[in-house]
Amino acid sequence: MGRWGNVPLQQPRWLSGVVENFLFNGIILGWFALQNIFINEKFYCWNPEPKEGIPFVTKEEILVSLAANKTGTVCDFEYQMNKLVKVFQLATAIMPVSTFFLGLIQAVTGMFYMRLALHVIMLSAIGFLFIAEPVTMDYCIMIGSILMAIAGLNLAISNYSMSCLSGASSGMVMALLCGGFDESSAMGQIFIRSIKVLVTII
Repeated sequence: MGRWGNVPLQQPRWLSGVVENFLFNGIILGWFALQNIFINEKFYCWNPEPKEGIPFVTKEEILVSLAANKTGTVCDFEYQMNKLVKVFQLATAIMPVSTFFLGLIQAVTGMFYMRLALHVIMLSAIGFLFIAEPVTMDYCIMIGSILMAIAGLNLAISNYSMSCLSGASSGMVMALLCGGFDESSAMGQIFIRSIKVLVTII
């Protein structure tokens, strides 16, 4: 059995899997915290469809109003909430379906190349969320959320195979991997807290 100092080689492998599951793979499950970020950043505020009894606001007008921090008078909160709910529904609906197709691809490419591709997808998801701009690039929130859901679940599934390498400890390793994935939903709240602390310090 391979060794890394006095530690079995598989131990740092499944430990890295637990850390990965916690930090990244289940973030989409903490949608409430992520949704609060998107609401505060004014995504999906502009409703392109006129509503009866409500003056229609053009995209240019809402951009000026948002820049002046006059959100209360221009943001269609009902439209905003409906769109964010649809983003979550679409992301979580695609997430389990993706496992079937990516499983077929993995049978051909192998685990290493599939995990490499999934990490690229996760980085792409973070990139879309990073470049998203309210009103003009709201669609980046949907794309980023879908990619994050696909990469997260499939990376978590690929980590579960590590429990088979742990012998008598396989049950404990599986429990830790599953726990890390479930608790990853807290990462959204951790991000919010971290951002508030950084803003306070700066």
